Amino acid sequence: MTLDEWLTQSGMSEATFAKMVGSSQPTINRIRHGKARADGCLIWAIHELTNGAVGIRDIPLRKDDRRINWTPEMLARVSRGVDQEEPPSRMAEAIGVPREALSAGLIILLRAERVRGGGPAR
Repeated sequence: MTLDEWLTQSGMSEATFAKMVGSSQPTINRIRHGKARADGCLIWAIHELTNGAVGIRDIPLRKDDRRINWTPEMLARVSRGVDQEEPPSRMAEAIGVPREALSAGLIILLRAERVRGGGPAR
């Protein structure tokens, strides 16, 4: 399901959605209509907020992040690594991506999820 489909079906405004994923309404609007691309951190937030309804592959990636085909399993493994306070280099090695692919934003988001009570990844 695309972000546009999810927002239409849910009736949630772009502004409310943007606040919930830590973005801005104009950014969400551009992503929704294919005029902008998201980074790994925002993709994860959108995927989580929609309870997985908006697939990771349904969100356009920023050009520099397109080289990684992020799967839910890869993101869950990184989330577990954050829970266990693994170094990013070890997490990257475990999922077979370059260290620079694990953006600080993605790691911060996952740590914030843990602090909010999200617990370990499913």
